[in-house]
Amino acid sequence: MCQRKPSEPALARYRDRYLFRSEAIARLNIPEGSDTALLLRTYATEWLREQALADTAYQMLPDLRPQIEAQVQDYRTKLLVAHLSRVLREQMANQWFVPDTALRRAYEAQAEAFRALQPYYQYRWVQVPATPQARTEVYRYLAAPDSVW
Repeated sequence: MCQRKPSEPALARYRDRYLFRSEAIARLNIPEGSDTALLLRTYATEWLREQALADTAYQMLPDLRPQIEAQVQDYRTKLLVAHLSRVLREQMANQWFVPDTALRRAYEAQAEAFRALQPYYQYRWVQVPATPQARTEVYRYLAAPDSVW
């Protein structure tokens, strides 16, 4: 957390680290005017416990600090890159949005450029029923002008 702020009393203190009410409220995402006494006390207790455990872990495992710092830096970088990617995607989506009418106009103005140079063929495999009556119905369906085949 932060060093002491002269204008705001500390909610909790562990060695040279302070937890301020405004920081706790921001972390807990508490709306202004809410009753926060019990929630802040619980959060401060948990914060103190975590500070003490982290301090103990660093004292007991001195080789761990460089590994943790490297992982934190890696995670921080990944978070920043992900956030930047999300922001850029949103900006690009808003900036490069092309309405359907503009696409249709561009297609109609240059329809020849969108035609295939070779015809495309589409094949489908159909297992025809064994009975003559069912076969006739299938053939009739396939030959109909409104058939999707």
